[in-house]
Order: sequence, then C-alpha cells, then structure tokens
Amino acid sequence: MALILSDLRLDLSGRAILDGIALDIAPGRVTALIGPNGSGKSTTLRAMAGLVSPDSGGVSLNGTPLPQMSRREIARALAFLPQSPILPEGITVRGLVERGRTPHLGSFRPMTATDRAVVDRALDRTGLTALAARRAATLSGGQRQRAFIAMTLAQDTPVLLLDEPTTFLDLPYQIEVLRLVRALNQDSGQTVVMVLHDINLACRFADRVVGIRAGQVLFDGTPEEVVTGTSLEALYGCPLTVIPLPDGRGPMVLPE
Repeated sequence: MALILSDLRLDLSGRAILDGIALDIAPGRVTALIGPNGSGKSTTLRAMAGLVSPDSGGVSLNGTPLPQMSRREIARALAFLPQSPILPEGITVRGLVERGRTPHLGSFRPMTATDRAVVDRALDRTGLTALAARRAATLSGGQRQRAFIAMTLAQDTPVLLLDEPTTFLDLPYQIEVLRLVRALNQDSGQTVVMVLHDINLACRFADRVVGIRAGQVLFDGTPEEVVTGTSLEALYGCPLTVIPLPDGRGPMVLPE
C-alpha cells in the first residue's frame, strides 16, 4: 500500500514543526524515523495516520488524500500506536486486543466468529494466548507493549505506525518488541513505520532509516548508505563514531 508524504508544512506558535517533509514509504518494509527530541518525528508519524492536519502539503494512501477518507476507512488501512497508549482500568488482555476490531464493527454489529479468529491470531502471533484472561495491568512492561501491538494487529491493516514502541522499556524488552515487529513484517509483508531514539536498534531492525531534524528530512536510505559519522553529526550536532559490523546487519554507532 503506497503511503506518500508531499511537502508537509506545519507551524505552531510561529515555529516550523514540519518544514517540507517529503517521503515515499516503501511498501512491505520497515522504516525507522530517528532524530533529536523535538525534531518532528512524532508529528510526521501522526500526519501519516491522519491525526495531524498540515498547513500545506498532504498525505495520500494509494493515491487518495487522507482528508478525502473517513476515519473508519483510514483505520482499516493504518494502525497507529502512540507513545503512551491508555490502558483501560480492569481490562483483560483479550479485551484490549478486541478493541482493535472497532473499525470493522458497525454500531449494532457484535463480534463475529471471524473477528474472534482475528483476535486469536493476534494473541498467538504476539505470544499472549496463555495470558489472554489476565488483567493487562498485571503484565510486565514488555508483555504490556506486546498486548498493545496485538491490539493493532487485530485491526488487520496493511500499514503499522509505531511511535517510540520501546519507550520506558529495559533493553531486553526493547529487543523483544523490535524482534516481534520485524517478524510480523517478514511473515506478513506488513509495512511498518516507527519512531526510535536508539540509532543502533534502528540500524539493526529497520530496512530504511530516515533522519529528521527541525522538521526536515536530512537523509533517507538503508542504514549502510546513510548512517555515517558525517550524517549523524549533522542530525544530532555531536561527533559520533560509526563502525560497520562484520555480519553485514547495519553499522554500530558509538560516542567519540
């Protein structure tokens, strides 16, 4: 599914949050957006989800501008997981995942056998079947994030947008979540765009890395092509050392 961002511009309080963002998201690939805090990464992702209306430019999905699509149509094409999703009080893991079916349900249409099968598959793919009856609030950080990802999987969309899915997670849980995201992409061909702060994890788990600073795209390409000492210094404003890894799975970034 083609997702194209064309010259997105957005000003807030006289400050350019997005300053000409243009991206053509590669279908069936994992794209990581990196950059310093306040660079416009999350705003770019929210624009992709149709949650932010730019002052000019636009986002199109398979050639149709998002403003011409209903929220239900967008929700059937794009699943968006924010930085800090709200966990409803007392909800079970299954109940949370079932919420992903909302765009497919009418006002008076209850869950069907097909909907329940989609939920079962999402629980299975995220390794949560045995925990389905547990209250989601009792899960560990990594398990809880997997539950939210399962909810987006139950939405059954070709595009998955994740805003900092590893925030507040210890390193083992960060790796667990990103391995899951990568496996979902490889197994189903789902297009994934995610905002990440850790450059090394972005290089390890993404096919494509986009560097954003001050609302502009500074670089865009494979980790091997674009993650260099020069590009990262321009992005973050500090010198960094980039070392190619012997297994060919992206470079490693270290402070100088």
